[in-house]
Amino acid sequence: DCQLTLPRDAEVGIEAFRFVTTGGVSGLKMIMVDDLPTIAQAASNHSLGDAQQITLPVAIDGACTALQSDYYALTGRVGQRLTVEVGAQRLGFALDSVLRLLDAEGNELARSDDEPGIGGDSRLSHEITADGVCYLELRDVSHQGGDNFQYRLRVGRFPLATVVYPMGGQV
Repeated sequence: DCQLTLPRDAEVGIEAFRFVTTGGVSGLKMIMVDDLPTIAQAASNHSLGDAQQITLPVAIDGACTALQSDYYALTGRVGQRLTVEVGAQRLGFALDSVLRLLDAEGNELARSDDEPGIGGDSRLSHEITADGVCYLELRDVSHQGGDNFQYRLRVGRFPLATVVYPMGGQV
């Protein structure tokens, strides 16, 4: 284990780093710098009935299990903007995520698979249309899992850049 101390003005995002020791230089590792409170995935959140209750905003560190989905329950309010982002492939893990937002009955409200600019990671932004419980479902697109299928799931209301504007500029 190691502990990193970042400057207060460090920006949220994915960063690369290496360790330099007397034994040499490590391979490149990716980390997500985040300003959200972090919790761990519950071991038994593999059905709507066992969904892990979360309070927003939050970031969840977890790993997908083969042939299973991970479920998270949250309480939504009409007009609330919900932003959800999965960091996995951008962090060097094998997970090719599929993310779904479900209503209290399990009906799909929004879905994200591969998103432009972030490869096999998923993200979505959705305005809640009814008060009550909503669910997030996260799984691997091929239903694979294991130690190399880790993810960081960010849930709350935060900026989610989807395009660069302007598309060009002067050299």
